[in-house]
Amino acid sequence: TNANRIRSVVYLVQLVSQDVESQRKGYVSLYCPDETAFHHFGEEQADFAATVNYSPIRFSAAHIFTPDSPAFTIFRMFLAATICRSEDRCRWKVYSGLTLENQWKLMSYGISVSEMPVTSSGTLKTKNHLQWVRMHIALEEIR
Repeated sequence: TNANRIRSVVYLVQLVSQDVESQRKGYVSLYCPDETAFHHFGEEQADFAATVNYSPIRFSAAHIFTPDSPAFTIFRMFLAATICRSEDRCRWKVYSGLTLENQWKLMSYGISVSEMPVTSSGTLKTKNHLQWVRMHIALEEIR
């Protein structure tokens, strides 16, 4: 649901804000919407904009990857026009194309594609994510 997605984003931003290096340099967001993004985008846009604009940590950049289709072309234009403040628009990079092409574009920004949770064929890698989740569950239980 929309509320769960927002909770997840707020929780991740809160975790990132506890890291000293992230406090200095800010955070970079990667977003790969699918067809379901069209159904929820209107209700999510204000919530995500508020999350980015009023975050306790500096927002450095967002890289958004979409398929190369007419529907996603409209989605990209709508996203650029509505979700972020005009002074932040230069920090948003929107790409269209295949997964491998987009990964090469990301490498030009110094982001290692080996750390991304998706392979060049588009398959999700869950091992590191599940390890990260287990670690944070353990940390939350200690607190």
